[in-house]
Amino acid sequence: MLKSYDPVLSSTVFRLPEPPAPSSPDQPAPVIVHKIDWEEVGFPENKDKVAFIIDNALTPEDCQKLLKAAEDSAPWAAAAVHGGPGDKHGTVMEDYRKSSRILLDDFELADLILSKLRPHMPKEGLDAPKSKYQQFGVEDQDKLKDIFKIKKASPVQLTRLNERLRYLKYVEGDFFESHCDATYWTPDRSEISCLTLQLYLNGSKDDLEGGATQFLSYRMADTFVDVDPRPGRALIFEQGNLLHCGAKVLKGEKYTIRTDLMYKKVSA
Repeated sequence: MLKSYDPVLSSTVFRLPEPPAPSSPDQPAPVIVHKIDWEEVGFPENKDKVAFIIDNALTPEDCQKLLKAAEDSAPWAAAAVHGGPGDKHGTVMEDYRKSSRILLDDFELADLILSKLRPHMPKEGLDAPKSKYQQFGVEDQDKLKDIFKIKKASPVQLTRLNERLRYLKYVEGDFFESHCDATYWTPDRSEISCLTLQLYLNGSKDDLEGGATQFLSYRMADTFVDVDPRPGRALIFEQGNLLHCGAKVLKGEKYTIRTDLMYKKVSA
């Protein structure tokens, strides 16, 4: 069941409510979907931009298994900043992004995660945002002015998660400054990413302070929408135009997976 976004209001921050707990020890926690209404939370410039949260999409046990898969595959290394599609290795810039990372290419794990998410995803996640699928196959950016005038475009539907799972570890003092996520094309240009998945693997009010994913306003300083890390919480949002940051971790450790939702053009 899709529920509306119900923020807790303070002077500058809209914060997502805590996920619901299990009704009994032998029952899983209920899955709740929150869709961010940007106008309601004071971000009218983001109107019609896709962003939603699925709470309890994965169990704590699922999260631990996913984290173990990464730590068994490679050691943690400093997370790099990538300048564009041709920048394969990136540059470590700890004044802008400070955290550790493991890159794990795993189709099976990506499919497993999507199988947990798909039953709860609203239509906005199953179909690509119009601004994205109108670009499909367009390599000359100068042509986009004409493309955006198209009132009807070929449908584009969710096919899979990007198999590249970017595991991120934030310890006390780690952060990621404000940015927008880039769109990714497969090498054959048959698939395009349209939405980011940020899957939180741990976190509670008691053992983790800070570390929220914060959406920032282009119009007003010090105005945020906060999504706190909680085990099994999935944050899914549109790429390319939603300004956000990873707030500094003040206490504890934060583990997440960041990857892309991939889409493919289908016959109308």
